[in-house]
Amino acid sequence: MATERFLQGKAAQVTAGSRNLGAAISVALAEHGADVILNYRESTDAAATVIERLSATGGSHAAVRGEAGTPDGIRALLADARNALDGRPIQ
Repeated sequence: MATERFLQGKAAQVTAGSRNLGAAISVALAEHGADVILNYRESTDAAATVIERLSATGGSHAAVRGEAGTPDGIRALLADARNALDGRPIQ
């Protein structure tokens, strides 16, 4: 049975998206059609591995490195995510 792509045309940002539960959420969103921007802090290799999995689903995906623990860090992550989506909002 094919996965229903009810998130086609939507974009999602997943903090801690390169490992464990965050990676599983990133993959599930992509399998349902969302373009996924995953945030990671230190695990560059893990982020690249998840992006490779996401790429197999089609769509546009990117990994953005940053710190989500401060308001300034969150603002920077959101700006980087929007840039990765060519200005499209995260929905």
